[in-house]
Amino acid sequence: MKHPSHDYCVTRLISQLRTSEMRGLPIYGENAHRLADHLEMRISQPRNDGFDIPQTGNDEEDRLALATWLENAAHAGPYLAPSWGRNFSEAVAWLLRNNHDVGVKSVLLSLLAKCDAKVAQLINEGGVEAAYASLSTRSVKK
Repeated sequence: MKHPSHDYCVTRLISQLRTSEMRGLPIYGENAHRLADHLEMRISQPRNDGFDIPQTGNDEEDRLALATWLENAAHAGPYLAPSWGRNFSEAVAWLLRNNHDVGVKSVLLSLLAKCDAKVAQLINEGGVEAAYASLSTRSVKK
C-alpha cells in the first residue's frame, strides 16, 4: 500500500527536478530529468530488490529516507554512479535532509555546502535566496 505522504514527498521532488529551470542547468539539467524518470519508475513499479524507496507514511521520515536512498545511490560504485550522478545525488540528498526545495540556486549552493560549513549555515539560517544573494554580493565585491 502506498502512503499519500510518501507519494507527495517523492512526486514533489520529481516535479522539482522536471522544471524547465532545472532542465536548463548546465551539466546537471538533463541528469535531473533522468533522475526524475528513475524515481517515477521506482515508485510506480517497485521491484522488491532492495533498491525500492522506503515509505513510512510520515512526510519527514519519507523525505529523510529518500535522502538516504539518494546517498546510497551516489555511492553505488563508478559503474552504477558516474561522478555527475554522485555529486548531484549528494547535493539533492543534502537539500532533502535540510528541508529545502530543489531548484537551480539550491542545487548550486548545496554543492558548495557539502564542502563548506559556512555556506551550509548561510542556507539553513537564511534560506536559499538569502544565501544566494549574500554569496553573489560577496563575489561581485571581490
